[in-house]
Amino acid sequence: MPCSRNILNLEEINISEKEARAFYERNKTRFIDANGKQIPFESLKPFIIQTLKEQKRREALMAAFNRFIEDLKKRNKVEVFY
Repeated sequence: MPCSRNILNLEEINISEKEARAFYERNKTRFIDANGKQIPFESLKPFIIQTLKEQKRREALMAAFNRFIEDLKKRNKVEVFY
């Protein structure tokens, strides 16, 4: 049986500064230092970008997995029980 090959490149996921800043603004209350002061966006930017990349990678991986399972179920009459 021929195998169709789909490539999922999780390295090509990019986060814009706009996305990172929006995340920061939505979560400002979480970014307080031990003295009760707001931690500036620029200090957290690398952490936020990495966090959002990982989140998008997990979402892409789960979406690909779900497509794979649906394809298996259609082609092979597979049932999945949770």
